This record gives sequence, structure tokens and C-alpha cells, in this order.
Amino acid sequence: MIRTDTEVIFTLNGTFEIKLRNVHPRLLIEKLPTFIDLIISGKFNHITIAIQHGSNRILRLMNRYYNIEDYKFALNSQKTSLLANRPF
Repeated sequence: MIRTDTEVIFTLNGTFEIKLRNVHPRLLIEKLPTFIDLIISGKFNHITIAIQHGSNRILRLMNRYYNIEDYKFALNSQKTSLLANRPF
């Protein structure tokens, strides 16, 4: 699903900004390169990402199929890409 949406977003012309809200952590981790490309494109001005818990044990008990280390890596990768590729 996100690949199709991404292709459409990259082909849109004009000046606009998109707010991306309530991104599931697992999707963020699995599609990290796509999210980084979207951030670099400058089309997004706001991304809200849920943090469900800071403990891997609790996440497993909640049946969440990701861990804190992967989540931190994904967030730090996005931050690094944003800082390196967008003028402020």
C-alpha cells in the first residue's frame, strides 16, 4: 500500500505539505527507506509516530512485533536524513 501511495506523492507537482499522523511503529521500521525518501522529498512537514512502551518485555506482552532498538534506529535514521537534506 505505501509503495503505491509513495509513487503518487513523488509525481505530484505544486507546493504543498502533508501531515502524516499515527504511523504504526512496525510500518515505520519495515518501510524505513521509503519514509526516508519521503522526508527528503520535502513533501512532509509533520510526522506523528506513536510510542507504545519503552520496554521490550512489555511490548512482547502487548503482542507488538518490534523492539525498542529497531524503533530508535528508525527514528534516528529519519532525523539524520532530515538534518542532512533539508535547508533550515
